[in-house]
Amino acid sequence: MYPEGARTAKGILKRGYRRSENGKTIAVFPKGIERLFVDSDFYVLPVWTEGGSEIMSGKFWRKIKIVIGEPFKLSAQKGRINDYLESVLLELADRY
Repeated sequence: MYPEGARTAKGILKRGYRRSENGKTIAVFPKGIERLFVDSDFYVLPVWTEGGSEIMSGKFWRKIKIVIGEPFKLSAQKGRINDYLESVLLELADRY
């Protein structure tokens, strides 16, 4: 699942975003995403991708970077789940 889902067909962000320390950006997750994780025992596998907007804008045969983080559970995380998930992804993006 890609909860970000905030790019137009041309790869442009269509709503607010957050920026990492190294300048990577991610769209703010929709509020409904938190409901999937409240009182759940699911594992979350964070995956950062870069370069998809190049392909979405019609520029084929471009490189895409995919970084897979360590799975974790959100059961211990209380409150601002979206903020936490966004932070995890931005930290993953800045590591590579």
